[in-house]
Amino acid sequence: MRDFGALAFELERLAPDAPEGMPCSTKEIDRYLKLESGGANDSGYARLRFLRSARINDGKAWLWSYDEAGEQAYCTVIQQGRDVTIGAAANWAKLSPEQYLVAVFFERNVWKGG
Repeated sequence: MRDFGALAFELERLAPDAPEGMPCSTKEIDRYLKLESGGANDSGYARLRFLRSARINDGKAWLWSYDEAGEQAYCTVIQQGRDVTIGAAANWAKLSPEQYLVAVFFERNVWKGG
């Protein structure tokens, strides 16, 4: 990810600022995380800690934190229109939750032409 660590962002929270408003189920997130981790028993939704929601331009986001082999990682649910994406990655760049969400939106919409 680009050098988002040097930037500060204030993002509007969704109402409610909770996972209950997201466009996918926790079972879908659980399946995604287990697929990404090769099916390890402790790799699912239960290990996530909800951090926040956000409105970014025309999109909505939900963000969780979790431990991945001793390193902080983030899990996201991003909704833009009808498109919903679940993602997860280690936070090697040591970004704040807000920096990480902006970086994810930037990657989806600028680098990949979304």
